[in-house]
Amino acid sequence: MAFIASPAREMIASGGYGSGKSLALALKLAMRASVPGAHELLIRKWNVTLHKSTLRTLLEGDGDTPPVLPHGTYRHNKVEQQVHINKGGTISYLGTDQAEKLGSINATGAAIDEAAELSQADYLMIRGRCRSRAEGLANQVYMATNPKGPRHFLAIRFGLDGQSTPAPNSEALFMATDENPYLPTDYIADLSSLTGTDRKRCFEGRWVQAEGLVYSQFDSARMIRRRESQWQQIVVGQDAGFNDPDVMLVICKDGDGRVHVAAEWCMSGQLMDAVIEQAHRFREQFNVSKFAVDPSAARLRETLTQAGLQVEKAENAILDGIRAVQRYMVIDGTGEPMFTVDPSCEHLIRELESYAWHADRADVPIDKFNHCCDAMRYGVMAMDHPGGNAWCGVVDVGNDDDDDDDSRSIYGRLAQGWADTGQAVPRQYRDPFTH
Repeated sequence: MAFIASPAREMIASGGYGSGKSLALALKLAMRASVPGAHELLIRKWNVTLHKSTLRTLLEGDGDTPPVLPHGTYRHNKVEQQVHINKGGTISYLGTDQAEKLGSINATGAAIDEAAELSQADYLMIRGRCRSRAEGLANQVYMATNPKGPRHFLAIRFGLDGQSTPAPNSEALFMATDENPYLPTDYIADLSSLTGTDRKRCFEGRWVQAEGLVYSQFDSARMIRRRESQWQQIVVGQDAGFNDPDVMLVICKDGDGRVHVAAEWCMSGQLMDAVIEQAHRFREQFNVSKFAVDPSAARLRETLTQAGLQVEKAENAILDGIRAVQRYMVIDGTGEPMFTVDPSCEHLIRELESYAWHADRADVPIDKFNHCCDAMRYGVMAMDHPGGNAWCGVVDVGNDDDDDDDSRSIYGRLAQGWADTGQAVPRQYRDPFTH
C-alpha cells in the first residue's frame, strides 16, 4: 500500500524473491490506468519478457492469484499492444528494445518491471515520456525490481548505495521475501537460510555487491549486533579525509579473541579541531588505548599526539590488512561469530557490503567504498600487532645461524604446495609482494 499510495515523481520497490513486488506494480498500474484520460506505460527491457511476466500478472493472473484486471473490464489490442480499460484510460506495453515506438509516446506515467535491467539512457527516455495530464493524476515513474550492485545507476539515483543523496521527489521501499504471508513456509525457510550478500539481495532486496566482495564472509544476519564485554583491548582505527570522510572506528577485542566494532565517526569537511574533539570523546567514552592513524596523514598524527593522545602510524599493507580482518569473519565451533559490528555503524556496514575487487585484478580492491574499511584494517592490524610490527607473510622455520632458505614467505610455501598439485593458487593465499 505504501508503494501504491506514494505520490513521489519516481518510486522504486526493491524486493527479494517472491516478495510480491510485481503484483504491487500491476495493482498500481491498473488503478492509475482506470482514471479517464490516463495513458500509462508498462515497460521492461525486452518486449518478449514483458509478455511472460507483468502482463500475465495483469491480465491472466499468476498461480492462485487472479488477474489484476478482471476479464470483461477491458479491451485488449494485441497488435498495438494496448489495453483499453472500460470507462477509463489506456495501457501501452512495450520493451525498451522498441525505442522507435517509445520515442513517439506521451504518457501520464510509466510502470517498469525489473527496472535494474535498464540502461541509464533507457531510464532517461522513459522519464521524458511522462508528461501528459489526466485530472487528479500526477506524472509518475514507478518500478519494481530485484536489486543489483551498489554502483548501479538506480542505486545511486535513489540513494540505495548508502553514499548518494536520493534524487528530489523520489522514494524507495524494500520488500523482503518473508513479508509475503502467501508464500509456502518451506519456501520462506529455504530462502531465509541464505547468508551474506545472497541473503541481502535475494531475501531482503538490498543493493549490495553480490560478486567479488572483498569481505564476502561478512554475514549481516549474524554479525550485526550490540555487544558488551570486559574488553581486553580497545583501539581506534582512523582514516584521514576532508572532501572524503574522516573516519574513526572504535574496535574492541575480548578475552576470547572476538573482535567488535563498537562505534564509528564518519564525517566529511571537518576541521582539525572537530577531529581532535571527537578523538578525545572516544578516548574518554571507551578508554581507548591508542589510535592507529592513516600512514599518509603525518600532520594528523602529529596534531593528535600534541593533543595528548597515544598515536601510532598505521600499517598500510593492504592485502595483509584485509586478511587480518578476514580471519575474524568466521563462525566458531559454538555457532558464534568472531567478528561483530554495532548496528549504529551504518557507514561501515554499507562499505562491507560494497567494497569489491577489481574484475580484472582479483588481488586489487577497487578504490571505492573503502574509507571505513581502511580504518577497520588499521585498527585490527594495530590490535593484532602491538607496536606496529605487522605480520608480513614471513615465518622463521629453522636455525638462524645458517644461510639457507629456512626463513621463507609462507605464501611461497603454500604456492609451491598448490603448484605440486597442478592447481592455481587461491586468491586469499597469494603473496601480496609478488602478485
